[in-house]
Amino acid sequence: MPLLRHARGLGMAPPAALPPFDPALLAVARTRGAALLSFRSPAVGGVDGGGAVTVDGLARPFRDSPPTGDVVCHAIEQDSPLAPLLLWDLAHALPVGAAIVMEPAAEAARPSLLTRGYFAPHLHRDADEAGAMVLRKLAPLPAETEPGLDAWTFGIPVGPEDATLLNLVVARVLALGVPRCEILLCGEPGPGFAHRDKVRIVGLDLPPAPPLNISAKKNRLAAEASHPNLCLFHDRILLPRDFMDAVRRFGDAYPLVAFQSLWFDDRWNALPRRYSDLGVVDRPVARDLLGMPRAGTAPSAFAPAVLPEVERTGFALAHPRRHVPDLSFVNGSLCLAKRAVWRACPQDEGLHWTEFEDVEHGLRAAAQGIPSRCNPWTVTYSLTSRPILSFAGAVRAELPDGRVRQVRAPLEVLPLPRKPLIKMARGEAEQRLARFAAAYLPAGLPPPGGAGWRGRHGVTLRLEAIVAAVLGASLPRTAAAVARFVADWERQVLLDQVGYHRRGELVALLLANGSGAKRHLLDQSPELLRLFAARPRGPMFHESLAEYAPPGSRFGALVAALQLAFASRRVTYHPRGWRGLRHAIRSALP
Repeated sequence: MPLLRHARGLGMAPPAALPPFDPALLAVARTRGAALLSFRSPAVGGVDGGGAVTVDGLARPFRDSPPTGDVVCHAIEQDSPLAPLLLWDLAHALPVGAAIVMEPAAEAARPSLLTRGYFAPHLHRDADEAGAMVLRKLAPLPAETEPGLDAWTFGIPVGPEDATLLNLVVARVLALGVPRCEILLCGEPGPGFAHRDKVRIVGLDLPPAPPLNISAKKNRLAAEASHPNLCLFHDRILLPRDFMDAVRRFGDAYPLVAFQSLWFDDRWNALPRRYSDLGVVDRPVARDLLGMPRAGTAPSAFAPAVLPEVERTGFALAHPRRHVPDLSFVNGSLCLAKRAVWRACPQDEGLHWTEFEDVEHGLRAAAQGIPSRCNPWTVTYSLTSRPILSFAGAVRAELPDGRVRQVRAPLEVLPLPRKPLIKMARGEAEQRLARFAAAYLPAGLPPPGGAGWRGRHGVTLRLEAIVAAVLGASLPRTAAAVARFVADWERQVLLDQVGYHRRGELVALLLANGSGAKRHLLDQSPELLRLFAARPRGPMFHESLAEYAPPGSRFGALVAALQLAFASRRVTYHPRGWRGLRHAIRSALP
C-alpha cells in the first residue's frame, strides 16, 4: 500500500517534516502478508506500492480499494489529524478475520480510536507484538450490517406553526427519486399541511414545547425508522435535488455526516453564507468543568449549571477538508447516519434545544469512536436563519489551513433586495413589543401609524419604539423579577435567545445598577446591533412565509458559486470547484 500524503494548503505535516520509519517495517509487513499504511517515508529505499496517495478530510481511499488482508498502520494517529476518518474507513473495509496492526501502540492517555466503545465488541485485541497493538476483526461493524444506499428514512421534528415551509420541505423529499423512501414527522404538523397521506407521524406522546426536547424527537425518529439510512433534519432545510447522486458518490458505511448548508440573505440567492452544518470547537469543552445533568448520575460538561462555560469554549464552522479529532461535530440542522450508528450513540434527551445538544452528541460520539465528517458533493438550502448568530453577514469559520476567522461574502455590501430577516409576521412582532411595553412601561406604547413597521421608515419606527420602551420601563428589583425582565427582553424585543453568559451578565448588571443600566441594553447590545445592522432598510419581518423561498436563478447561482470558490476565504468546498458549487447550488434552490 503506498505512502499517504496530506493535501497541500491544509497546514498538515508533509512526509519530509515527519521522522522516517525503519525499512525493517516493510519486511515485517511482507512477513505477515500485510499492507503498510503510513505518512512517513522509509529512511532508505522506496515505498512499497510506489507513488503516494494524497488525502484530506474528504478522502475515502479504502472505498474503491479495500484491503484484502492484514494492514500495518505506522504512526497514523500520531502523525495525522485525519486518522479518525481514515481508520474508520479502514476498519469498515477490512475483511472479517483480518487484523489491523497499530505500530507503535497508542498511549494510554489517548486510547486508539479502534479500541473505543463503537469498535471494542468487534475488534479483538490479540497479543501485542514488539510494541505494536494487533486488533483482529471478529464481526462486521454496525455501519456494515445494513449495507446499501437505496433505502432512506427522512425524519423531521415538527411543531404546530404554519406548515407553508414544511410543505416545501416534504415536497422536495418526495421529488428526490429515492428508490425506497419513508418520511417521518415527529410531532403534529401545523395548519395547512398538504402531504399528510405521504408521511407517517410519530412521537405524539412526547411532552410539548417549551422546553423543546429536540433530542427526544430525533431519537424517536431513529427508533421508528424502517430503513437503514437516516437523514434527520429540521423543517427549514431544503434537500438538494441531486441528493442520491451525492450519497452514492460519497459511499456507504459512513459515520455522522453533514452536507454544507447555505443561507442566502437576498431574493436573488446571490449572497451565500455557510450556516449550521459541520462544526468544530476551539478547545476541550468548558475547560473540563463538570456539573450534574438533568438525567443520569454521571457528572457532565453539558450540565445546565455549566452551559455558560460551554458557550465560552468557542465554536466555528469546520472546513470540510479538515478534521480535528475529538472536537468536530455535526450541527443539529441535518445529520446523515446509519440507523445502527445512531442507535449505538443516540442524542442525550436530558438536553433541550439550544443547550448544545448537537455539540454534546458529536463529541460523545467521537469519544466512542464515531467521527463527524462532510459529504462535499452537494449543499442544502436553509430557508431561514437566526440572525442573532452572525454580524453583518459574517460567520466564524475555519479556513483551509486551520485558522479561524470571521468570513463574509464580498458582495454582501451591495444593496440587493433582501429576504425578511426574522421568521415572524410583522403583526406578531408588533404585538410582542406592545406586550413588553404593557408589562414594564406605565403608559404603554402608541401604535405605529400608517403602514406600521414596513420598509426603511418602519425599521426606524421599530428602533424608536424599542428605545422608548426600555428607557421608560419601570425595572423590578428582585433577582427573580429581573430574570423575567431579561427573558421578556429576549422573547418580545430581540425575538430570539441571547447566550447563557450574556443573560447572566444582563441580570447582574440590572440588579447592580437598576435604571442606570437601561442604557446598556441599547448602547451596548450586540444582539440589537446585529439585527438592525443586518436590515437598516428592512424588511425585518414577513408578510408571507413564501418570501423565504424566492425562486432560484442561474445568475444568482453563478454569482454565489464564484464568491464561494474564489473569495469568502474558501470556507466552502466542492471537489469540482466553482462549477461543482454552481451545480450544487442550483440543485438546492427552491
